Amino acid sequence: MISPLHIQTVREVVRTGSFADAARNLGYTASAVSQQIAALERACGLVLFERRARSVRPTSAAFLMVSKGNDVLSALDTLERELRTVASGERGALQLGSFPTASARILPRVLAELSRVRPGIDITLAEGSRTSCCPSCSTATSTSSSPTGTTCSRAPGPTRSWRRR
Repeated sequence: MISPLHIQTVREVVRTGSFADAARNLGYTASAVSQQIAALERACGLVLFERRARSVRPTSAAFLMVSKGNDVLSALDTLERELRTVASGERGALQLGSFPTASARILPRVLAELSRVRPGIDITLAEGSRTSCCPSCSTATSTSSSPTGTTCSRAPGPTRSWRRR
């Protein structure tokens, strides 16, 4: 299987024309780069480099791997950046269940501020009576930190929905 490390190594060998120079730039030994390329060639069933006394010459397969590999590495970088935004709370999804009084008096300010400070979060609001929004709220625990006085961790069943994307 081809890994990002393989793509980076092949790309550096193509760029430098040498296992030793690529190894130096990547922080490996020349032997490690040579073994990595040999293992990749066996796995792919292709010769990636024609070996010469003091250099290597990339084959068309090596050029293809670098060309397509750059796209793969770029996609992986993008994925990592996007996952960091989800982990940091900059992006994601938030589902709220509310009853009409809270929706009219409390949520407009809260949702406006949340939309302002976290524009990458998708917010879904389900509105209804306390029991229609979340039938299990009759067993909800009372909390003084909640504006409504109750909190429930169960998913709401919407009677009316609002969605901002």
